[in-house]
Amino acid sequence: MAALELAPDFTVNAIAPGDVLPPNKSTSDFVEEFAMPSPLDVKPAPENIAEAVLFLVSMGTISGQVLYVDSGAHLLA
Repeated sequence: MAALELAPDFTVNAIAPGDVLPPNKSTSDFVEEFAMPSPLDVKPAPENIAEAVLFLVSMGTISGQVLYVDSGAHLLA
């Protein structure tokens, strides 16, 4: 709705990150037990989130989209 309301002056998009950083002082056992499984079997890095933001900001023709940066984990929900 915001994308429609603010167009054509603004684009409105979202980044949906997966498990990127473990909680402070967590053990590897905790991370393995509670991390979401993903089809790509790789944890996104903070740099991946930043690259996604830069992509969306640089594209003036994309609006109203959610970009999942979660190695496909949203497909398993």
